[in-house]
Amino acid sequence: MHADSARLTSRVWALAAAILAIGTMASGIVATAILDPFIERPAGGGSLTTLIPGFVYAAATVMKVCLVAGLGSAVIALIVRAFGGRARSESASGANGPRLPGWGIASVTLAPLTPLAGAIAVMMVQVRAPAALTLHDFTYVSRTAVFVTLALLSAGVIAGFLSLMKLERPRLLALVGLLVNSLLIALFWHLEFSAIGFDQDTWAPR
Repeated sequence: MHADSARLTSRVWALAAAILAIGTMASGIVATAILDPFIERPAGGGSLTTLIPGFVYAAATVMKVCLVAGLGSAVIALIVRAFGGRARSESASGANGPRLPGWGIASVTLAPLTPLAGAIAVMMVQVRAPAALTLHDFTYVSRTAVFVTLALLSAGVIAGFLSLMKLERPRLLALVGLLVNSLLIALFWHLEFSAIGFDQDTWAPR
């Protein structure tokens, strides 16, 4: 039973590392593939950083934080794998055997999904718009995408708390999810990605 617990813990951390690193990069790539060719640019064109700079920088911030967290999770997975024998002798597992920490995994999964969710939000707003969007309109579109991102990050915080309340193991996974999502929320508010008039050069208006 102890061996099963240590093996599951190692696999959980490997999964978390893959979600935070590979999943984040895949989400960013798909988001770009959706937005770049299909977004309807106003007269005069413009790059994504010109049209929706708040969301673009928000997504870039998510990717940086998640990639660092993914690297940390990979290191933890290697440590657990290397010292699994010690963990087997020191830890105890539940009567029904080790279980997959569903809420903990959800907590670290939601942040990597935010670039894709924001891109989908941009396209939905554009499709539902009664007329072609102007450059000024895209400021509000960008803001909407940032708010969608914040909603997912907030859900990640809630999932982390639920994981801790349900005593899922490893508990450190829930703490990583809480740290990643809470840090990103704090950065979003500090850097004001949702501010009206956010610009790629001057950032939030002061």
